[in-house]
Amino acid sequence: MTEQDETALVALAERCREELVAHVASIDSQTLERLAQARHRALTDGRTMGGERPFRVPGGWLPVSVFALAGALVLAVWIFRPVVINAPGAEVAPVEDVEMLAASDEPDFYTEDAAFYEWAGNIAGES
Repeated sequence: MTEQDETALVALAERCREELVAHVASIDSQTLERLAQARHRALTDGRTMGGERPFRVPGGWLPVSVFALAGALVLAVWIFRPVVINAPGAEVAPVEDVEMLAASDEPDFYTEDAAFYEWAGNIAGES
């Protein structure tokens, strides 16, 4: 902000304050009395509530309820965990799979029934 902007803001604030003072001075005594009573009533209502705010954030019971809810959730998941149903014939020994995947040599797919693959290749070549 430049110095001219700050001077303009100070002048604006001063004019607003002068307008406010002029309006307050023009308020009649009955309105001033009602405003004073309302202010006094608001202050005494605040003191009679023990200084507490009307809205309270739950303090003591919040952590307890969070842990209880988390425990109930863990218990529900543990009790009602999904049942995994394996398809028939899907039982494979995982050790055999790991051995096959870890092997450095290539798998021999065509060595078991070479005659079949030779026949299939001849048929495909004839068509």
